[in-house]
Amino acid sequence: MPVPSAPSPAGRWQPVASVGLQAAGAAAALLSTWLVTRSFGVEAQGRFGLLKGWSDALATVLMVGLPQALLHLSYQDEAASAGLLRFAWRFSLGCALAALALAALLAWAIDPQTPAVWLLAPLLAAPAYVLHGLLRALILRPGGPWIYAVVSVLPALSLLAGLAVLALLGRPDWGAALVGSALLSALGAVLLLSHTGQGWRGVAAPLPPALWHTNRHAFVQNAAAALQVALLLTVLQAAGATAVGEVSLALVFLQVFAALAGFVAPL
Repeated sequence: MPVPSAPSPAGRWQPVASVGLQAAGAAAALLSTWLVTRSFGVEAQGRFGLLKGWSDALATVLMVGLPQALLHLSYQDEAASAGLLRFAWRFSLGCALAALALAALLAWAIDPQTPAVWLLAPLLAAPAYVLHGLLRALILRPGGPWIYAVVSVLPALSLLAGLAVLALLGRPDWGAALVGSALLSALGAVLLLSHTGQGWRGVAAPLPPALWHTNRHAFVQNAAAALQVALLLTVLQAAGATAVGEVSLALVFLQVFAALAGFVAPL
């Protein structure tokens, strides 16, 4: 009977390095908040927090809890991995078409000077964040904890880089930063997934009904948490509150630990 080989020193430290990298991603979220507040003021932090809150909420709702279900099924049935990958791509494409149609409708129907037009950037960013979230769930099995960690921190790091550029230019174009971060995150997830050798090979078996049963509890929990932040800031903004920036800043500190726990939990 063969004796299992001991893991290499590099393999032993890989999960620790992965958690450390994802902690750096959580720190990047805090740095983004500090950068906006330091460069443009607390009021600007309120506007940025409102956009970021709706971007996260829309992406979470559009994902309908599928990342957790895809992660579960990719470990449960290796033969279904190609079908799951195809499903993730088509689902994200459907989200993109729906978001583009709704964004075009908003742009046509709403005066650009009204606050509702702020939803355009989160709408355009959400499908790319959806693709990133679904591919992140599917990359853990073939890529291991290190590549999973890199994919996990792409949104926070790319957004921080975009905000740094805006700070240097003195331009508070939060929508452009969000859309750019979403596109870079999705592209990075696609490239890293390709690097693992996970392709489109294999017979695409129909997705099991368990997919929809596995994700419903995660969907309700995640959507409620994300919408809570976006709706709270929206209500404060609509009520004319002067503390929207302070509340947004406080919420970032509260959310960062929950986000880190969500990254680490699949490991």
